[in-house]
Amino acid sequence: MGKIWSFGIFSEEEGFDIEKNKPQNLIKLFCSRQIRVKSKHPHTLADPFLYVHNDELYVFAEIEEINREAYINCWKTSDLNNWIDLGPVLSLDCHISYPYIFNDNAGNIYLIPETRKLQEVSIWKFDDFPFHLTKVNSILKGDYYDSNIFYRNNYYYLVTAYNDKSLKIFYSPDLLGNNWVPHPANQMCLKSKAYRNGGSIVYGNTLYRVAQDFQNGYGKKVCIYKIRSLDNNKFEEELITEDFSVNGEYKWLEEGKHHVSAVKFKNRIIIALDGLGNDYKINRLLNGLFRLVNFKFNIYILLIVLYNTYVFSSINMIE
Repeated sequence: MGKIWSFGIFSEEEGFDIEKNKPQNLIKLFCSRQIRVKSKHPHTLADPFLYVHNDELYVFAEIEEINREAYINCWKTSDLNNWIDLGPVLSLDCHISYPYIFNDNAGNIYLIPETRKLQEVSIWKFDDFPFHLTKVNSILKGDYYDSNIFYRNNYYYLVTAYNDKSLKIFYSPDLLGNNWVPHPANQMCLKSKAYRNGGSIVYGNTLYRVAQDFQNGYGKKVCIYKIRSLDNNKFEEELITEDFSVNGEYKWLEEGKHHVSAVKFKNRIIIALDGLGNDYKINRLLNGLFRLVNFKFNIYILLIVLYNTYVFSSINMIE
C-alpha cells in the first residue's frame, strides 16, 4: 500500500475569500502516515466535512483501516486547539465514506453517507448529535454516490453522481418523503469532467458545489463551482476555481487531493482539505509481516479446532 490519505484543518481570517485566496494557516493534521506497529492500522483519513453546533466545531470523516471496511468517525473542538476524538459514529457491513452533513429548516441534523455498495442514497438522522444515527429515508436506488443536498425556495435539491459519469439532480418539498422528482436538466445528462461532488462550502448566502476533476487522474484536482441558478426548471453553475490549492508544500498533499469543506466558526473561516501522500516504505515490509503473523495465527486456531474435534470424536467412539 504505497499511497495514503490524510486531511488538514486550516484557519483563516474572516475576510478570507474562498474564490480567490489560498489557505495557509494549517492548525491541525489528521495524518495516516505512521509506521505500523499494531494490527489495527488506518491508511485512509479522507472526505472531511465540517459542521458547527452549539459553539463547537465538528469534523466527520472516513477512516479505513487495513482489513476493515471504512467507517465514519467524528472529532470536535471548542477552541481550535484541543481536539477530542469521539470515535466511530456510523459503521456498516460495507464500505462507507463521504459523510455529507446538513440540517433542515427545523434544526434537525442529518447525514448522507456514500453507500454505493448498497446501491442506494439514504438519509440518516442524529437522535443525539453527534451520535445515534437512524436511517429515516432511502431517496434513490441505483448507482449513485457522493451526494449533496441544497435547500432553496422551500425545496430540497439532491445533487449526486451517477454511474454513467454524469451529474444528476432530484428535488422534493419533503426531505423525508418519497416524491423526489428528476430535474429537467438531467435530460442534458450534465456530463462534465467534474461530475462528482467533493465536499461542501457552508457560509454566506452563495451556493457552491465542490467537485472532483478526474481529467488528469483520480484525486489530482478539486475545483469549485458557483451555482448561479437552481430551481425546479433550471440549473446553472460557473467554474470559479479550477484547482483549489494551499500556500505551502506538504508531504500529505504531494500526490493529490479530492475534497474541500469550509465553514465559519468563531469569526474565522475554517477549511478542511484532504490529501494523497506516500506511505513510509517500511510499511510495505511491515504489512507483509502482519499478514504472515495473521496467517500463522489462523492456521494455529484451525489446528486447535481440528485437534479438539478429533479428540471429541474419539471419546464418543469409545463410549
